[in-house]
Amino acid sequence: MKVEWLDGLDSGPEDNSRSVLSIGGFDGVHRGHQFLIGCAANEATEGALETVVMTFDPLPALLLAPGSGVKALTDIEERLALLAALPVDTCAVLRFRDEIAHVEAEDFLRSIVSRFNVASLWAGADFGFGHRRSGNVDLLRRLQSDLRYQLHVVPRQTFADQQLSSSHIRQLVEAGEIVEGNRLLGHCFTVSGTIVRGAGRGRELGFPTANLEVEPHHVVPATGIYAGHATLGSSRHGAAISVGYNPTFGRNPLSVEAYLLDFDEDIYDRRLQLDFEDRVRDELTFGSIKDLVQQMGRDVERVRELLQVESPASAEWVGSLE
Repeated sequence: MKVEWLDGLDSGPEDNSRSVLSIGGFDGVHRGHQFLIGCAANEATEGALETVVMTFDPLPALLLAPGSGVKALTDIEERLALLAALPVDTCAVLRFRDEIAHVEAEDFLRSIVSRFNVASLWAGADFGFGHRRSGNVDLLRRLQSDLRYQLHVVPRQTFADQQLSSSHIRQLVEAGEIVEGNRLLGHCFTVSGTIVRGAGRGRELGFPTANLEVEPHHVVPATGIYAGHATLGSSRHGAAISVGYNPTFGRNPLSVEAYLLDFDEDIYDRRLQLDFEDRVRDELTFGSIKDLVQQMGRDVERVRELLQVESPASAEWVGSLE
């Protein structure tokens, strides 16, 4: 998948090849998004056209409502990785800035149809765009004859009797309902970030954890212990993941950290991706370090069971995720 970064609506060279364009925030790239993009890709393949997906960085809601508490399921790197797994030829990322937010809806539409030589446009039924979200599917329908594209509006999809929407999945993840959230996403919920130095307690206890610096607008699951996998470059490892405030050690900021099973290397300043697969337990406050260590030993064994990762024959578990 080719990625084009657009600094404005007129940026970048014109592409003369006709395209089938899907446009939206696509936060989480959930099953509904996958269905829409898949339909567009099928049409492009049949017509020997290019499949183009257009998304935004940051998501418009993060810029337009900074104090609303809205958070994203994916940062742009996570979103691009998920889109790259779909039948997409080009992903155009529009750097969403204040000047873009003030472009009128019709001007926005005319610019992108021209920019990508759009033969067919796919959008969700609730898609809104342009200044104050004045553009909607009615405008898309009204202008399709003038701008010479064919419009396809995809109604909101359901899966297992649940609505497929980014906002609903955010609620599930924030409630710790990881398994259900993953089911609607169609893939694991992910948190990525740079590995930074933490308090060093795990190392002191013989149990080092990787502490992530997470973007402030990224959704994180409810506090607790989770089973998942950690991807570091080209390597992937089972992981016991902690989201919480480490209450056994007093008042602390919220942290996301992971113990990579059977792994002990210096990996500071590298980007780590954590895939959350199941929830082990709530975050607890322990009366002693010994109690904490014993419980976490049981937690890690439970993570191994969930991930079907066997313990090394000579391994002894010592340490803490909290």
